[in-house]
Amino acid sequence: MPEFQIESVPQEDGLQRVKISAGDSVLTRLERPGDSSQDDWLHVPAEALAFWFVDNWWRIRWEPDPPAGFTPEWRLAHDISSVGGGYCWPRVALWGEGEQVGVEAQADEPTSSLRYLANGRFLVRAASFEAGVDDFVRLLLQSGTPDGDALRTCFQHLSAERDDPAVAAWRKLEAQLGFDQDRAPDELMTALAALADEYGLDGVQEAALATQGGDAATVLQREIEVARNSAIQMTSPLPAEAMKVDAKSGREPWQLAEDAARQLRDLIGLPTEPLSNHAVSDVVGFDVAGKIRLARRDARYGLRLRDGREDLHRVSLSKSQPPSGRFEICRALGDVFWSGGDRLGPLSTANSARQKFQRAFAQSLLCPAESLLAYLRKDRPGADDVEAAAHYFDVQPRVIQTILVNKGIVSRSEFQGMVAAS
Repeated sequence: MPEFQIESVPQEDGLQRVKISAGDSVLTRLERPGDSSQDDWLHVPAEALAFWFVDNWWRIRWEPDPPAGFTPEWRLAHDISSVGGGYCWPRVALWGEGEQVGVEAQADEPTSSLRYLANGRFLVRAASFEAGVDDFVRLLLQSGTPDGDALRTCFQHLSAERDDPAVAAWRKLEAQLGFDQDRAPDELMTALAALADEYGLDGVQEAALATQGGDAATVLQREIEVARNSAIQMTSPLPAEAMKVDAKSGREPWQLAEDAARQLRDLIGLPTEPLSNHAVSDVVGFDVAGKIRLARRDARYGLRLRDGREDLHRVSLSKSQPPSGRFEICRALGDVFWSGGDRLGPLSTANSARQKFQRAFAQSLLCPAESLLAYLRKDRPGADDVEAAAHYFDVQPRVIQTILVNKGIVSRSEFQGMVAAS
C-alpha cells in the first residue's frame, strides 16, 4: 500500500515548492500554460495547505466518502482544491476508512490552462497519512513561515486532542456525523454518548455514518426499538471469536470478507454452489423466505441487536424483497464476525470499512468469486452474462458487477457505466 508524503521547499519569494505523493503516484503532477513539460511541484503558500489539513483533520481522518457522491459541502473539508486563496490546487479528495485513508485524484481536461494530470482512486495506510501530514507541518514550522506562531498553536492543539482518548473519541464522532469540530449540537452528542454507554461506541459511530446530521440519535433510538421488537431472531452458527477478522491488517475489507466467508463455509461445511433460501435459513437459524417480508419499508437502515445470549441477535431489515432481503441478513451475520459480536450493528449504505466488509461478506457467502468465474467462463462478461449470473446465484446484478471489479475483470469506470445503464 503506498506511503503518503508531502514535501516542501522554501523559495526566495516567500512561497514554497510543494509535492504531494502516495507511493509512485505524484498527486501534484501538472502541465503549465505554454509548457508541455511536466512538473511535480506546485509554487504555492504551503502554510495555507497546512492550515487546511489541521482545520479539517478529524473529518478527513474519520468521515468516509458519501454514498451518493461528493457534495460541495463535503469537498470543503476533504478536497485539497478547496484550499483556494487565489491559487489553483489539485483536485485530490481524502477521506477516512478506519485504518485506511481513501485518495481520489481527478485530472483536468486537456483544455484547462493549468492542467493537473494525476487520476485514480486508491487507499493509503492511515498511519502513513497521519505521519505524512505531521512531518509536513513540522517541516514547515522548522523552516519558518509568516503565520508560524498561529500554525504552531493550532497544530499543538490538534496534537493534544489526538493524544487524549476521550477528546479524540468525541472529535471522531463529530466528524462521522458530518460536523466540523465544535459544530455538532450538544444535545445530539449527549444523546449519542448515552447510547454509546449502553450499546457500545463502535456501533453508535456506525449509526452516525448511517444518518449523518442532527437527527442521528433520534433515528438510532427508533431503529433500536424496532430491532428490539423484531420477529427475526438470528442465531450465529459460530462464536464471533471463532472467526479471525483483523481489521487492522491493512488489507481491504473485501479481501478480509472473502477470507471470512470462505472460513465460515469450511467450518460449517457449506458447498460453493449457490445457496438456496433453505440453506441460508439453516446457517442463520430462521426461515429466511418467510421473514424477509417483515422488513420495514420506512427504515433508514437495517440493524442487528444482540439479544441476551452471545449467539442470538434480533435483526430489523430495510429490504423486504428477495434477493435483497437475504443479502441483508447475510450482512448482519458478517457484522457479527467483523465486530467481535458487539451488541449493536447498523446495516447501512455508508462507505465505512465495516459496511464494506458486511456487503463483501454477503457477496462472498452467496456468490463465491471462484464459483462465479467458473459459471461465467468469459474474460469479458457482458450485461446479459451479469444478469444470468445474478439469477443463478439469486443476488442483485450489482453484486456480480462488484465482484468482477474486485477481481480486476471489469474496471471501475466500466462498473460505473454498468450501474448507470441499469
